Amino acid sequence: MLIMALVLHREHYDAIRARAAIEAPRECCGILAGVLTPERAIVREVHAVANVSEGAPTTRFLLDPRAHLRLQRECRERGLTIVGFYHSHPAGSAVPSASDLELAWPRVSYVIVSLRGGHPHELRSWRLDEESGQFREEPVEVI
Repeated sequence: MLIMALVLHREHYDAIRARAAIEAPRECCGILAGVLTPERAIVREVHAVANVSEGAPTTRFLLDPRAHLRLQRECRERGLTIVGFYHSHPAGSAVPSASDLELAWPRVSYVIVSLRGGHPHELRSWRLDEESGQFREEPVEVI
């Protein structure tokens, strides 16, 4: 599996971390739109999306499906693609959970922000390896 890097502008990095703190103790979630090169997923836009998980929104997330479809269409119209998703782990580490793995798609980045004491702690990105069915960490470049 080719390890790609996720490229985030500082403002996007800060926006994801801020959203995680605002939504705590619920998991926040959102969509990363941008462009793909053979080596990088370059984020151009970060879109916060409502977590509509009814079961356990403090430990799971579910993107609002209507917002997801609308953003997918809008991105395509502007020549962008969905390069990934983000969510927070308000009481855990920035490592994918079993439920994150269950819902993962190949070829996109999964950014996870961990919180400590309600404040953003760590931001890491993961990509599903289709061969092993497991997540592999990918580097995050903040520019």
